[in-house]
Amino acid sequence: MSKNPANLRREQAEATRRRLIETGKRAFSENGYHETSVRVLSRELDISESLLYHHFPAGKKELFFEILKEELSVIYAKLDEFEKAGFGNLTLEEILDSAFALLCDTVSKHIDTIRIILMEREVREFVSKQDMSSFLCRFSCWFEKLINRSVKIGEIRNIDCAAAAFTLKSVFLNYIFINALGIEPEFMIDSEKCRRIISYHVGLWK
Repeated sequence: MSKNPANLRREQAEATRRRLIETGKRAFSENGYHETSVRVLSRELDISESLLYHHFPAGKKELFFEILKEELSVIYAKLDEFEKAGFGNLTLEEILDSAFALLCDTVSKHIDTIRIILMEREVREFVSKQDMSSFLCRFSCWFEKLINRSVKIGEIRNIDCAAAAFTLKSVFLNYIFINALGIEPEFMIDSEKCRRIISYHVGLWK
């Protein structure tokens, strides 16, 4: 049975949009935002520039923002999956060790987009402070939940969980920045040294 023409057109349009997103990811990763033009993207896909603007009326700005939204969605899903998996009898140190391993692996997979946001002024002009604040707040709240769990079960004393979470977020942000700058994040690459950081902070909370 042949497909309904309207459904076929929708599928073709979605396939083209998907190709644009995947091509955009590769092009932005290889050349940066500024050096990636609509013309370059259209040429790589062998489509007209007008077709690209049909799917993304604001051009490469809208395309990059769509890529950013997709990558953030993947990151948030990983955080939720980690939390929903439960922790059984794991200690806070063990939980945080696994959490940092997950976060570092996630950052490495999205470092090109992160680097563009941090390094290219043109991008920072349309990726708002509110967008970034929401992203950072998500991490703070995530760490706070992990710490609050340990307070409730008596593993650590009744501390200011929000302040403790902010400290962990700061450690993680340091990793992001030095990774984006291409500086070897020694403590985060070496799992034993990373555990020392975690052990030090948890020790302060007991």
